[in-house]
This record gives sequence, C-alpha cells and structure tokens, in this order.
Amino acid sequence: MIDRTQLLSDLQGLVRKLEEDLQSRTASVEVPEVERTLRSEYDQAKKAERTAQTFNQWVSDYKTQMAVAWVLSATFARFLEDNELVSPPRISGRTLTPSPSPWGEGSQEGEGSGKQASNPPLLPREKGAGG
Repeated sequence: MIDRTQLLSDLQGLVRKLEEDLQSRTASVEVPEVERTLRSEYDQAKKAERTAQTFNQWVSDYKTQMAVAWVLSATFARFLEDNELVSPPRISGRTLTPSPSPWGEGSQEGEGSGKQASNPPLLPREKGAGG
C-alpha cells in the first residue's frame, strides 16, 4: 500500500525543487525570453483586471501553479502506467509483456523476458483482482 504521508512529503519536496528551477530560469540572462513571456502574460492579466498582484507576487504564484501541475500530471501518468491503462509505459520505463486483452489479467512485468521493472509501481496490483 502507499504511505500517503511519505508520498505527500516527497511530492511537496519535488514541488519546491521545481519552483527553484523555474525561478532560476525566470531570472536567467541566458534565456531572457522566459522573463519576457512571463512579463507579457502578467501585463495581459493586469490589463484584464485578473490580478492586482505585483509582478514578483504573480510570478511566485504562477511558478507554484506550474510546479504543482507538473507533479500532478506526472503522478497521474504513473498511476495510469502502473495500472496498465496506457501502453507502452513512457515514464516508469518498465518492460511489460502485452496482455492479449485490455480487460484480461493484464501484463506481467518482465514475464518471459527475464527483465525486471526499473521502477516499482505507485499502486501495486492486488493478487486475484480482475483486470
């Protein structure tokens, strides 16, 4: 089973790292178009009266939203992969043998190939649970 407390803590740490990365890109002189694009988005939001924040406050909120969106998207994609709802897996890197039917017993990691999964599933499949 998933340790929800640990997962939440890990994902919050990942959001903080992504925010730091986005901040460094925003302030980068090597990639000035990032700041220009953000400034343009902010100006449009200000003009349309969608924000009363300063530019720095708005960017801080925006980078948090982007970091959280990325983490949630990646977590959802891993859930789909781990539960064999998409094929082939693209994030987990697991090697799966395709099942004959999408509603069958499902694929088994490394079955018949001698390969093992490179990452454990986020939600392990329960024994005896039908596809």
